[in-house]
Amino acid sequence: KKSGDLEIQAEALCWQGEALIRAGELDKGKEYLEKGLAICDEQNDQTGRAACMLGLAVIRKRTGEMAKALLLLQRTAELAQREGARVLECRAMYEIAVLQFELGDNPTALDLYTRCIELAELLDARSIALESYRGVGAIYIQIDDAVKSIEYANHRVDAARSIGSRYHESAALNSLGNIYYRLSDFDRALSYYTETLEIAIDTGRSDVEEVCLENLGNVHRDV
Repeated sequence: KKSGDLEIQAEALCWQGEALIRAGELDKGKEYLEKGLAICDEQNDQTGRAACMLGLAVIRKRTGEMAKALLLLQRTAELAQREGARVLECRAMYEIAVLQFELGDNPTALDLYTRCIELAELLDARSIALESYRGVGAIYIQIDDAVKSIEYANHRVDAARSIGSRYHESAALNSLGNIYYRLSDFDRALSYYTETLEIAIDTGRSDVEEVCLENLGNVHRDV
């Protein structure tokens, strides 16, 4: 096959692998990514190699191999940076932040999430910015910083609206409701839960609707 055909094939294998990971089919995803990686090595396609490595690192994280996942993600970020693949670098940095948060290293995770937001906004990579806002918000919720939790939940709402994701918008609004509920600001909690419920009904998300109704019931009980 021609070099260009092989590069296209490698890219397709990488995309298929990532889709399978999202679907929870890790073994199949790993198979596709390893095939893509082999082609990238053969063609000396370093950017494609980094993309496949990122997917393989996510699989390692999902299977609990945290140390190996971290090492692979760091190598991926370095390779992507060398190749000038800034969005890929940003994605790798985001995954490192997630891993550090899961390991309980909040200061490192917070620093990485913040750097991700800066880079993602520079690159107009809105979905990465959105997920990073969520990550920062989760840290501030965990350390019970209400002011920062509210600030980043609002950033998350704005980011969700900028990419037209009503699901992420509703999740962020529900998070705001939860924060205000914990602060015993029941009027604001009620307002955010109601807005979340409206989106859930509008988008047919019965699972979100069920959570909203429970939250609204808690507010009415405690008022």
